[in-house]
Amino acid sequence: MAGQIPQPIRCKAAVCRAAGEPLAVEEIVVDPPKAHEVRIKIVCTSLCHSDVTVVESVGEHVEGFAAGDPVVPTFLGQCTECVDCASERSNVCSMYRFAVRPGMPRDGTARFRDRHGAPIHHFLGVSSFSEYTVVDANQVVRVDPAVPPATASLLSCGATTGVGAAWKLAKVEPGSSVAIFGLGAVGLAVAEGARICGKKFGVTHFINPQELGDKPVSQAIIEMTDGGADYCFECIGLASVMSDAFRSSREGWGKTIILGVEMHGAPLSIPSLEILNGKCVMGSLFGGVKPKQDIPILADKYLNKELELDKFITHEVPLKDINTGNVTFKRTGQDHKLHIVTLNTPNIAHPRSPHHHGPRILAHIAVQRLKRCSIRTNKMQQSRQDVDEHVAELRGELRKAREERDRAHRVLEVSEWKALASANDRTTIETLEAELDASRESEKRMLESLAMQTKQLEMTKIELEEARLENASLRETIQRLEAIAVPVATTPRGRYDRDYQRVHGELRMALVAEDKNKKAMEELVLALKEVNGELHTTRQLLARSQHEAETARLESDRLHVSLKRKDDKLRALSEEVARLRADAEESFAAWRGKEAGFTSCMKSTESELAETRRENARLLESQRSGRDEIAKLRDILRQAVKDTKVVKEALEEARGENAALKEMLGDKDTAIKCTKQELECLRVTEAAARDSVKELQSLLVATSSSPTAAGMKLSASPSPTASGIKLDMEDSSSSHGSRELHGLIKCHSEARVKPPAGLTLPRRRSDNFEGSVYDIFGSMEDQKSELSAFSTMPRSLPARRRVMMRKVGSLFRFKSFSIK
Repeated sequence: MAGQIPQPIRCKAAVCRAAGEPLAVEEIVVDPPKAHEVRIKIVCTSLCHSDVTVVESVGEHVEGFAAGDPVVPTFLGQCTECVDCASERSNVCSMYRFAVRPGMPRDGTARFRDRHGAPIHHFLGVSSFSEYTVVDANQVVRVDPAVPPATASLLSCGATTGVGAAWKLAKVEPGSSVAIFGLGAVGLAVAEGARICGKKFGVTHFINPQELGDKPVSQAIIEMTDGGADYCFECIGLASVMSDAFRSSREGWGKTIILGVEMHGAPLSIPSLEILNGKCVMGSLFGGVKPKQDIPILADKYLNKELELDKFITHEVPLKDINTGNVTFKRTGQDHKLHIVTLNTPNIAHPRSPHHHGPRILAHIAVQRLKRCSIRTNKMQQSRQDVDEHVAELRGELRKAREERDRAHRVLEVSEWKALASANDRTTIETLEAELDASRESEKRMLESLAMQTKQLEMTKIELEEARLENASLRETIQRLEAIAVPVATTPRGRYDRDYQRVHGELRMALVAEDKNKKAMEELVLALKEVNGELHTTRQLLARSQHEAETARLESDRLHVSLKRKDDKLRALSEEVARLRADAEESFAAWRGKEAGFTSCMKSTESELAETRRENARLLESQRSGRDEIAKLRDILRQAVKDTKVVKEALEEARGENAALKEMLGDKDTAIKCTKQELECLRVTEAAARDSVKELQSLLVATSSSPTAAGMKLSASPSPTASGIKLDMEDSSSSHGSRELHGLIKCHSEARVKPPAGLTLPRRRSDNFEGSVYDIFGSMEDQKSELSAFSTMPRSLPARRRVMMRKVGSLFRFKSFSIK
């Protein structure tokens, strides 16, 4: 169809005429694509509008797509030019924003019309419940042909939304807890995305709210996860479920991702305190996936067995049974995939003439139809021969492809062995590169031939369908002619009868040819099915061989690089060998000189060894003398131990003498105390004596004036002597004591001093002064003898101590107690 102007296409589609009513399978007209649009042929679709298609025709200004390309349409566009498309933080196109509109996103008009010419609205810009549809070029993504169509249809919406929400948007870490609210197709896809990020596919706990009673779901999840789930995904679309998911998340870092659209438009109420505690809510449109960038990555993950999608498909139904599929979906509660049988059924009219014609006219019509049928039969036979030739060519190409693949495998094996055996063989690498280029060229030619033959097969299918319909119309015409020819059989035979018989014979021949053509077409259909299966297998093998060839190319590049590195290493090693040789020669010459030096050193070492032996003998002799000295020192130590014992005994004696001295000091202290008390008493008695002396003097003066003064003087003459003795005693006392006594006399001149407690003054006599206070304490010589008690201490003790200390010092200096 390349190079032709696209024309409107009639096809079947499931149309929704009213809300809640079953879908009506009708014949509609799909207009050609306009600028920036692509008309695609639906191969498989699912109940959520995601599908996989083949490009039928493209409009103006469309680049990157051609007729026959396998593509996946998406409801979310990507222009790859705006700010949001260029940023990694958003997947919403700001130039063509997502919106629910009845027509195309650029001009708002529809590309569907019913049989009456009325426009039919689009659904999310995809409208996949039709055999053909028109989609904007920004909403079409090319996929790998190796992905099966039934599996690729899941990447258009549901599976990508769930996987992307966990993979791209939430970025689930390994080991985290994930709670999914609503286990439909999107919820299961979230589980698969979490598995890719580190979790295992399949839920570990299932919670039925009806079995919990009055206990809220969030409380049960918090108890299961010890504080709340790290990631909560809401896949239903109810505000109450969104609130439960938010309450089930963990405080501090819990994330709630909302994938469903609220069904009733109710607002979402969230406590602000929980937001302050670190929880957050995220919205997810298409799982945060950029269609043109991330869907091919998911397809590669599926081909590499990293993404599991086959288990999502549970049922397959044709387009005519789409309502049965919806009932099954509602009954089981799962998102089943809907398989549509694609048929190209052009609207061929079968006009019935309202007029009745005669046998001649009917015969003429039949003859004309038979001629056309014979022409078509000849064409079909020729086309059958061509198809047989094409099938033979395809089988030959398949054999060549298999042989090329086997040869490529053998070449790869040989190249691996050769690469392992001889990495330095440049010719082998060049041969491998040449063979790799040749295999690439052959694979490219084979792919081009396969694409052309696939298109020819599709055209042949279309022609077969048209021939089948034409045969059906011819049968109806023959039956009609036979029904009309029955009453004419009684008419007279003539030219018309001969014409009729001739026509009848030609009709019989046409029926026989038709049966043959029918059988041939059945065989051709079987052959085409077989060829299609082999083509699919061949495509997979080609994809694998391309991958292996790419691997071989990378391996050859790696080997080439390693060869260069090894050449560089070899060059460096050769230079190192030359340098090492020069170094070896220099080392050999140096070694000879060193060897002579070593010989002289050995000789000098022998002489030194003899000297060392002599020195050892001398050291042995000194060792013997040292042992003798040690023995002498031991004797000295024994003597020192004995002297130490003597010193210890002397110390014990000194300790005894110190104790005796301490006792004597205590006695002397008590004596001093008593002496001090006696001195106080003497001072008191001295004051009293002075008073008595003064009284005596006054008496003397009084007696001198009386007639008996002379007699009294004579009798009192000894008193001056006593007073002189007393004065002499006072003069012999210390100046300090005299000063104190004078003070006492001065203080007690007016009053009589009382003696201390326990002492009594003697009774006063007028004739003599015997028996005074001095007689109580004895004479002054006795008191001096008592005061000089310290002079009687032995003075030989310090001398003895000095002698002992001298002996100890001589022990440490001369190792003997003898003082030298």
